[in-house]
Amino acid sequence: MCGIAGVLLAERGREASEATLAAMTRLLAHRGPDANGTWHEGPCGLAHTRLAVIDLSPRGRQPMRSVSGRFVISYNGEIYNHRELRAELEAAGRSFVSTTDTEVILELAEVGGLGALSRLEGMFAFALYDRERREIVLVRDRVGVKPLFYAHGSDGLAFASEPKALPPFVDRGHPEPARIAEYLAFRHLAGGESILPGVRTLEPGHLVVSDGRNLRIERWDLPERRPPARAEDTAGVFAAAVRRQLVSDVPVGIFLSGGVDSAAVAYEARAALPELQSFTVGFDEAAWDETDRAAVVARALGTRAHELRLDEGEYVAGLARATWHLDAPLNHAHSVHLLALSRFARERITVALTGEGSDELFAGYPRHRLFLLSRRLRGMPRSVLRAAARGLRPSHPRLARLLESAASDAATAAALNPAFAPLDEARALAGANDPEAVIAERVDLYREAEEGGASPVEALLAVDQATYMVSLLQRMDRMSMAVGLECRVPLLDEAVVAHARALPVASRIDLFETKKPVRHLARERFGRAFADAPKSGFGVPVGEWLRREGPFSKLVDSLLADGRARRRGWFDVDRAARLLVAHRRAERDESELLWGVACLEIYARVCCDGDGIE
Repeated sequence: MCGIAGVLLAERGREASEATLAAMTRLLAHRGPDANGTWHEGPCGLAHTRLAVIDLSPRGRQPMRSVSGRFVISYNGEIYNHRELRAELEAAGRSFVSTTDTEVILELAEVGGLGALSRLEGMFAFALYDRERREIVLVRDRVGVKPLFYAHGSDGLAFASEPKALPPFVDRGHPEPARIAEYLAFRHLAGGESILPGVRTLEPGHLVVSDGRNLRIERWDLPERRPPARAEDTAGVFAAAVRRQLVSDVPVGIFLSGGVDSAAVAYEARAALPELQSFTVGFDEAAWDETDRAAVVARALGTRAHELRLDEGEYVAGLARATWHLDAPLNHAHSVHLLALSRFARERITVALTGEGSDELFAGYPRHRLFLLSRRLRGMPRSVLRAAARGLRPSHPRLARLLESAASDAATAAALNPAFAPLDEARALAGANDPEAVIAERVDLYREAEEGGASPVEALLAVDQATYMVSLLQRMDRMSMAVGLECRVPLLDEAVVAHARALPVASRIDLFETKKPVRHLARERFGRAFADAPKSGFGVPVGEWLRREGPFSKLVDSLLADGRARRRGWFDVDRAARLLVAHRRAERDESELLWGVACLEIYARVCCDGDGIE
């Protein structure tokens, strides 16, 4: 894992600046503590910071040239089938000077061009410069495990693993109200949007081709319909994926939560390794702490278990640093815990396996069942459903959400399914007048999947995989790479993704059970009590903290009261203050919106105003 950055200037007489590349490298130093390098020629410049995982020798340093010298690459990630590809290339007469997967990409490009990208299996983001054509290609993996941001304008193209490395190519100005509303409602932005005007994120499975002046975006990975898979094959698919992702020249461990997903990964990893270290983070708040559940798995598998605990004060103290590393308003409340756990684990390991991806592939969220149920209520008059939802929203938000979903068409219901907060209230806070502008990208994703033959639930999961799941992966990448720790996601291995998508919906979810194959494995291995326990929900007791005097409550009060948020004008401060009063009076639960408002303001101060972090 590494940090990548670079430029391709539009004006051919201009030279890419070594000073600019060096500045980009410094801002990504945390992603690659082992080495850094730059390369520039004419209008193109590439930068790289290295975290050495495969081939620790200097031969793996980047930017790296192909043997012929035609291609230069700055690459971040892991190609899990690089050894098989290397053997094929060597049989075809290609030679190598290192054992890195980086060099395999270069030689594959020499032989097959862009068409060879479909052969790559893994997590990756890279920039490949063709010195003959003076053209650059930016590529992101199929599901979006590794990040890549870019800005394109009259000066040319700039790109980086994190937006913080893009200045002076971007202006951290006022985000569009629709994007603020989308963040407050969903905690992430759909499609290629980012919170920064002029900065886009390359979508999973897509590539950018540019000569600096012109730019085109293509989808290089096209999902294909496969024959139905069998749920009973899930264990074997998981086992093969975990074994493949254990390949490393540095120590590997696992992040173990209290859930069935990380337990499934831990089970297979422990079967393949003589010893496995597991890492868990917990709360001092007993009702929100899942370390006991993680301990059940650790004891059953005999891992060397390490446990870290945070209290409310430590959590609040970590918000600014987590925000700086995400370089966006925090999208998940557990980000601070993940950053602390990554730092804790990095003292002992360099690579960590995680359980991300299972919920979006196998339909694991309670809201997925809500969507199923809402489709059963479609026969009722929409006016009745909407009126009932309005009346129930303050006291029974989940039931209100069910009725609102039932009153909507399938595409709109799917678009709103992952929302943390009511869209109308998020729009009012942000001053976004057009509701369609906030959810249009999600509606389009649903309809695209539906047109491709997906059922309503399959289309809903396609939206989740393109939006919410990508935000989880973004959080995982930033919090772990903040300390130079590589996180791998075996449950998003190409074989697992293909298997899950080929499972009939009824084998994944029904009105009584979510992600059925994964829970079945957990029951067999760790018992029914562990497998059937409910999710902890928000994961952090924000609602409780806001109703009592403590570090988080004081922080939110200060963010709303000191005048900076009002002068900035990103959201309606008075409206937010009224929500806070209503929440503290227990009139209704407004913790989701208040969390979003607080994180938005922290982002503005840390990443836009330049407030220091401790």
